[in-house]
Amino acid sequence: MDYIKKKFKNIKSVNNIWLILIIIFLLVSGIRIYYAFQTDYFSDNSAYFTLRQVEHISKTFIPLFNDPLSYGGRTFIFLPLFHYVLAFFTTTFSSIFIAKILPNIFASTIVFFTYLLVHEITKNKSVSILTSIISAFIPIYFSKTINSISIYSVIIPLTIFMLYLFIKIEEMKYTRYFLLIILLLLLTHPSIILLIASLLVYLALVTIENMKLKRSEIEVSLFSAFLMIWIYLLIFKKAFLKHGFNFIWENIPTKYFLTYFHQISIWQAIYQIGIIPFVLGIFIIYYYLFNLKNKKVYLIISFAITTTSLLWLKLIELEFALIFLGVILVILFGIGYNNLNNYLKQTRFSKLETPIFIVICIIFVLTSVLPSIILAKSVIAEATPPSYVESLKQIKDHTPETASIAASIDEGHLITYFAERKNLGDTNYLFLEDANEIVSDVDSLFYTVSTIKANQILHKYRVDYIMFTPEISEQYKIKKLMFLDNECFKEILNKQVSSENEIKLYKNKCVVMKSIIIN
Repeated sequence: MDYIKKKFKNIKSVNNIWLILIIIFLLVSGIRIYYAFQTDYFSDNSAYFTLRQVEHISKTFIPLFNDPLSYGGRTFIFLPLFHYVLAFFTTTFSSIFIAKILPNIFASTIVFFTYLLVHEITKNKSVSILTSIISAFIPIYFSKTINSISIYSVIIPLTIFMLYLFIKIEEMKYTRYFLLIILLLLLTHPSIILLIASLLVYLALVTIENMKLKRSEIEVSLFSAFLMIWIYLLIFKKAFLKHGFNFIWENIPTKYFLTYFHQISIWQAIYQIGIIPFVLGIFIIYYYLFNLKNKKVYLIISFAITTTSLLWLKLIELEFALIFLGVILVILFGIGYNNLNNYLKQTRFSKLETPIFIVICIIFVLTSVLPSIILAKSVIAEATPPSYVESLKQIKDHTPETASIAASIDEGHLITYFAERKNLGDTNYLFLEDANEIVSDVDSLFYTVSTIKANQILHKYRVDYIMFTPEISEQYKIKKLMFLDNECFKEILNKQVSSENEIKLYKNKCVVMKSIIIN
């Protein structure tokens, strides 16, 4: 252990520090890709919406803003830059292969940017290396980006890089890089709002502490804020006018609102972030706010304050907030660990440096690496089963191109991607006239025992097929569709997906006219 410790401490003697980082990056990427390819498909159903967009862009060079299949045909708006990046590589490889590889590679670049940021603050290469390794195994970040086409895999590393660039903003080249990446992120995902809000909180915090702000910090922060407002008003003006402030929550139906912003216990948060960064990160926030003054650390703390505040106000999703908080607390851990080492060197307890390092490594493996692997296996187990995909492809063969299929909201993207048929609903709610009404009707469809009621709902949305799946059985706690009868519904597909579950497709042969069913 002493030998390993000495080697780790002497990393600064290595001429090419980037070689070490590249090795860490390759190891992390390899672990991620290994788990991602344990299944042929994805664990997040929204990944199939991204795949459709990627494939459409690769064929037509424009996003699918006018979707003829979603909700039976609708228009919506999203930021497409990430989809363009993935589409660029599909000219050589399949879209699913690229979607498995690239997001995991992007997510693994966090080791480079964490190293740069922590080293810029601490000037300690050894601590920066250790922090970069820990950042790669934040359990919630690892699991949420390993088998989904997650925008977080790009946003999180680039946000860390942006904080590094902001610290060095006085140099013109870093200002150019910062503004260029701001522009790219504005066209990638609205989460850039969190970064810009954090910069404004940083300006306020530094002013309150009577510390001197650089002119470049003020100018870049305000320019980024105005640029964001201008671009997003241009892109999302129609959505804002249609939904009002509900646009902030993406027009999410009331049923899913509490789930979207659900609360978790402190122990669940620690498990998903990691006990070392959580405890030491919280301590560093307290210590620097009330004892020390350091502008660079205040920038990181401002990000933590902004994220926590927006989460408390229910303006950002819990999952999204935990990922950002996890990364920020890891960075603060690196700062705190460096301060601890510096303090020990000045006292008679300097011999404790090695035992503390060993304890941290053991705790890191037990509370960060192992939970990351456990959560990753759990995510892989939730991937779309091949038998389910095969059933959807058979539905494509058994139905006309104009067919519309009713299923649960969570299965909407699967229907449009694999079956290439219209769905009754999916998880994209922007520009819907009444998302609550649609979700309520879908629930009523699967709960009702009345054939008349079921036909009224199907007729209302011009749906001619209804699918019954294990997902619907579990979600609605039913073993079969209770309204079925032989006169109105004909079974045209029955596919066994497990020893207990089947996927069934029924064709609606009846129409509704003045509440009377006509065969």
